[in-house]
Amino acid sequence: MLDDLVGAEDAFRRALDLLEVGSGDGTVRAEILIHLASLRGAQRRFEEALELSDEMFRLYRSIGDQH
Repeated sequence: MLDDLVGAEDAFRRALDLLEVGSGDGTVRAEILIHLASLRGAQRRFEEALELSDEMFRLYRSIGDQH
């Protein structure tokens, strides 16, 4: 269970899809992205992890959070 990277990938995609049809809240998106970036690191997809981290930081800054 701890190494189910494919299952984690599916869960994050579903979470992002549901967020789009739901509230679209930027804070929630940022929280999902921080965990998705961590998953990308575990998958050794470092460039994507950095891109997701950058998006997450932009979202937090846009709402005035220096997270």
